[in-house]
Amino acid sequence: MSSEIIKFQITDTELLQEIENRISIALDTSVWFSLTEEVNEQVKRIKLLLVDLVNRGKIFCPLTYPGIIELLKRTYQNAMEVAALMDDLSLGVSFASDETIYRKEIERFLLNAIYGEERFLEKRETYAPMMGWLGAGGSLDFSQEFPGSSVDRKEFAGSFAETLKYMKISDFVKMLNGLLPLPDVVNQPNYDWKKRWEENKGNKKKLREIEKQAVLRRVVERIEEETTLESPEHTIVFKLRARDYINSLPKDNDGTCATAVLERMPAHKNMAEVMTFTGFDPNRTDKMNDFYDIQLMLIPMAYADVVVATDKWIRELMKSHGKTLHHRSARYIGGWPEFENYLSALG
Repeated sequence: MSSEIIKFQITDTELLQEIENRISIALDTSVWFSLTEEVNEQVKRIKLLLVDLVNRGKIFCPLTYPGIIELLKRTYQNAMEVAALMDDLSLGVSFASDETIYRKEIERFLLNAIYGEERFLEKRETYAPMMGWLGAGGSLDFSQEFPGSSVDRKEFAGSFAETLKYMKISDFVKMLNGLLPLPDVVNQPNYDWKKRWEENKGNKKKLREIEKQAVLRRVVERIEEETTLESPEHTIVFKLRARDYINSLPKDNDGTCATAVLERMPAHKNMAEVMTFTGFDPNRTDKMNDFYDIQLMLIPMAYADVVVATDKWIRELMKSHGKTLHHRSARYIGGWPEFENYLSALG
């Protein structure tokens, strides 16, 4: 039996315009929890500063993939308390899904190749309404038994997209009442750092090269997908321009353009670096929380203006290796006193 598939997008132009001139401050999950609980007087002052700066149009605190996932691992009552603060400080905005941002970085790279530009993604391309953390959109598959005409179905899909566009994180938590806390929705990471360290004899330069090449293989695969157009003639021209652009970039000692390519893709660059330096401790045993910490150092660090994480492991990594991240990466704040001073200076 045939059906009708109608695609929809989760976007809100007015909402994204509202954050255009605000400073983006991404908060680690533990920071959200501490602010909600007002664990001490300093944290209480910082919470008041954040609320005031959001209300005066100076900042916003976008939601992140690890933040939302870890929120859903709390009890319903606690999740609702945290979600209320998230609603206030995020303005209903999250980072776009990881897949969306990685895809857009590659699209931007190809557009630079075609038009001879050197542009990076803009705010409106890296943020989305809250439900955009799951994806840029979706589709509804209507069976022939669904009442109404094709026009009715398109109107239904439009209304569904509008509902998603205006959902807050507290609305999402309410939908899950009775199901929280959720179990981990991703598998426990199983990075064998020790084996990799021993195989490469602790050569950090070689370890970095391994991660760079792994990320680049992913980029090349996506470029092949993006440049397969309906017209064979257009596909050939597109690929030739992309090839010429890549060949024009500065070369590494091995003759490739790996460094130059990644410098034009902040999140991809951060992925290569973070997966490199998190493996410099071969005796470390990864935990589920480490996976979420790593996620915070990828896209939020690439596109927020400021990232705040008081986690000891993140703080040590950023102190030792933060300078290797993309040069456009966020300012990192690892402690409450520094955070309070930063917010106070914003006026």
